Amino acid sequence: MMMASLFATMSVAQAGMSRLSQPDGMAARAVARLSSGLRVQQAADDPAGLAISERMSATIRAHGVIGRGLNDAIGQVQQADLGLERISETLQRARELALESGNGTLGDADRANLQQEYQALLAQVDAIADGARLFGTSLLQSQRASGHTPYLSEAFSALDQGVAMSSGIRPIAYIPAGMRNVRLEIDALGADDDIQVFTTQGQQLLGTGPGDSGWRANGIEDAQTLTRAVMQPDLGFADGATYDDSVLLDGRTGFADPLLVTSNALPLVSQFAGMTLSYSGDGDQHDGGVNDGRVNDSYRYEAMTIDETTQPLLVMVVGSGSFIAQASWIEAEDGSTLVSSGARGSEVVLQADSGSAPTMLSLDHLPSDSAALGLTGSGIGTQDGAQASLALIDRAIDRVGGHRGRLGASASRLERTLEQLGDADEAARSARSRIVDADIAAELSDRMRHQVQTEAARTLLGQAQLMPRMVLGLLLPDR
Repeated sequence: MMMASLFATMSVAQAGMSRLSQPDGMAARAVARLSSGLRVQQAADDPAGLAISERMSATIRAHGVIGRGLNDAIGQVQQADLGLERISETLQRARELALESGNGTLGDADRANLQQEYQALLAQVDAIADGARLFGTSLLQSQRASGHTPYLSEAFSALDQGVAMSSGIRPIAYIPAGMRNVRLEIDALGADDDIQVFTTQGQQLLGTGPGDSGWRANGIEDAQTLTRAVMQPDLGFADGATYDDSVLLDGRTGFADPLLVTSNALPLVSQFAGMTLSYSGDGDQHDGGVNDGRVNDSYRYEAMTIDETTQPLLVMVVGSGSFIAQASWIEAEDGSTLVSSGARGSEVVLQADSGSAPTMLSLDHLPSDSAALGLTGSGIGTQDGAQASLALIDRAIDRVGGHRGRLGASASRLERTLEQLGDADEAARSARSRIVDADIAAELSDRMRHQVQTEAARTLLGQAQLMPRMVLGLLLPDR
């Protein structure tokens, strides 16, 4: 009997001690999970789950930043659209003035008054384009990739009308990418003035090399001198541009009077970067007095054509006199020819998931000042000028309308992206929650079970301690 009691006591004591000897870490982790609401407290709890949740956390934080950027971009687009609306209203008023000035019953004094208001309206267009700013930038400002060189539409504000110019070694016009059916003609007026066409990197596509009389008259004897004197960023050339004549369509190799042949019959033709260029050639090389800096009547005209510009080009007329030039072209269908190839607008991040490159959207710059709209040099001080300006204003109004359509499309895309971002953020938060959040009901149940088991173990241990005393009481009743 005593041995059975002893064995029973030992069994009960061992059961109780075994339970109580278990570490308190499980209880501590349960309390931590309940207090924080997180199942994964440290890497040891779930290494794979922690790694996945950290990537999701990065994505969720990125969503917040992207959302703020999208809202900023929507505000910028709305600001630009308001500016275009005001510009359109201003152009409508300018059109009314042009119509009024075109009326043959007005006198010179009346047209002079209308001209003053017209110029004030053009200045107002410039002010609106510059003032449509948000966060310090405006989508309506011209991107002057051309430096101090005027764009083709600025240098020749009216198509096929002669413009008196002085020759030299500065570009007369910057031709943006996207222009089609470009044609330039010059009348050298007796001196040798030659058309030269360059890329912004310094490649000469057509014209005459540095040994020609026109270059020599301006102190240019070789490629190094030409690079130093001409290839300047403030003239529209790229930084580091150097002279390269490896693809030169050399005007010294042939000539045809452009007044006597059609555009597609000019004698010199070349291909470059998807462009077809044709050139009449240099008359001074073929008029009897070769390269003497003078040209007689039948050799004083030059012309060049480009079917479509695939990159920005710079046009020079090199010589030491004056000349008459006229140009014609068809602008890019989207009306964006005043933005140089590669010019980028405000970039907006659309998506930036962890581990992958961000997806970007570039908001196009839509130049809408008077120069960008082709109104430089226009005026209504004369009846003829008013009629010519009317066509330019109509074209400018159409361009502004096109700009507003593009802004509307950008705004719609940004708003849809913002909505999709909200859905993606909600899904990411849900997925992360399933990985790291604690199941409160399960944790409470485990906690209660642990407490009950611990209390039972303590009770068993207490009972085990009483049993030896009971046995002693039976054996030694007098004690």
